Amino acid sequence: MRAAAPPEVPTAQVAGTASAAEQFPLRILALCALVFLLAWFPRLYWGFWTDEAGTFWMVCKGWREALSRTAAWPGQSITYSVLDSFFVTGGPWKEALLRVPSVLAIIVAAWQLKRVVELVIDRGAGWLAVLPFVCAPEIVNFGTSARPYALALAASLASFRYLLDWQESPHKKTAAKYLVASVLTLHLHYLFGFIFVIQAVYLVFCRVRGRRLGLGLPVVAAILLPASMFPLLGVLRSSAHQAGSFAHAVRPTLLQLLQACFPPAVLLGMGLGLLLLLVSARNPRWQRTPLRPEFAFLIVTWMTLGPIVFFVIAHLTQQSVFATRYLLFAFPAFILLVVWVISGLDRPEWRFLILMAIFAGTVLHPGNLLLILRDSPTSWREPLRLIASQSEREAPPVFVASGLVESGSLRWADADPAASRLFAALTAYPIRNRSIPLPYQFDEHVKNFIRENHLADYKTDQRCFLLAPSGSELASWMSRYMVEIGFHAVNHPLNDFVVIQFRRD
Repeated sequence: MRAAAPPEVPTAQVAGTASAAEQFPLRILALCALVFLLAWFPRLYWGFWTDEAGTFWMVCKGWREALSRTAAWPGQSITYSVLDSFFVTGGPWKEALLRVPSVLAIIVAAWQLKRVVELVIDRGAGWLAVLPFVCAPEIVNFGTSARPYALALAASLASFRYLLDWQESPHKKTAAKYLVASVLTLHLHYLFGFIFVIQAVYLVFCRVRGRRLGLGLPVVAAILLPASMFPLLGVLRSSAHQAGSFAHAVRPTLLQLLQACFPPAVLLGMGLGLLLLLVSARNPRWQRTPLRPEFAFLIVTWMTLGPIVFFVIAHLTQQSVFATRYLLFAFPAFILLVVWVISGLDRPEWRFLILMAIFAGTVLHPGNLLLILRDSPTSWREPLRLIASQSEREAPPVFVASGLVESGSLRWADADPAASRLFAALTAYPIRNRSIPLPYQFDEHVKNFIRENHLADYKTDQRCFLLAPSGSELASWMSRYMVEIGFHAVNHPLNDFVVIQFRRD
């Protein structure tokens, strides 16, 4: 008895499926372009926040000066400063151009993440990672920031990609690419070196599982990476001496640990998409994408080990580096988990629906749209512009509180705010007023310093300004003190700052 012939699939249906597969990357790229226009582009013109102003101070005199300035600023990446020094300009493009390396780095990081997904999950799933990655608030934030985090993330993803490539095909060229990417990771941001702990744990797990691995590359990496840091021993020693910047920080909560492992914005967007799929699709099906045990272990370890270790350190010591920017290296593993879930859906249109929901839940969220239509709340540009506009005919002195936590222990009273790294925002946004330095912390020394500035000798209608964080104890104390000695205070709140104008009655 002859077996029944399988039903023929209509030619039009086959052609339609192939056409959908071909259009899928184009639709994702179109959405990525929309993400850039709505979420990325407006942020490029935001004013510098404190650390970005520090970047400008380090690089504004060219690459040679950037070397010496960055070496004297503990914990900063000399490699990043030298690179960013070629993107310094003045005028309206100042902020955007200095952030170009971070934007380009995220493009590279997205491509490397796509390749990692193809190696770990499925060769057809790479494009599924690109949109959630560029939509994530963490990536939008640091991809439009003149700081080294985006570049270190791109290098760390390249390190993982070439390590996985080397496992599949151990060629010398691939090993060389891995070593270059790994050295760059370490030199772009020291804390991103934690990825090598993750990689070591992963390789040990592979050997326990019986997967044969050559020891040549791990041994060379274990020698080369520490050796590459020898020229920076002086900088590292200085960073260790000033580690008090991280002391006594607020300890992270368990909720913050969960959020670091499972970033809520993308997670909620994916949940919204799955809910819409259940409501709208007819008989939606999900089939688990096969995953090697060592790759499942890699995803879990990559996603959770760093946050857990940094969390424990913050609770067992007085040093806390538990912050989104320092844990950014763990974020791609969460995207791998998201892609693994999406890739189990049968139809391309179902997968695209989830991507659209992530796009809507992150970029199109009303809170995010309102945020990008206003100036950055942490920008120094707006309060300094206000002071400049209030000083057209005369230039009253300005008391400026440093934005750096460590300023209280760094001879702040002797600093020239117009040129000091402690007041880098005044280099990025100079004013013609005489600037009087104040530290980030407020104590009795600050009170005495203000009293010693002979404010009581001001004549009628003479003025001065204070620029400080909004709601700071410094602002409230100085307002009371100035009123007591005969001044009238006018507050100008500007996002995270307050400008107070004092005029002698």
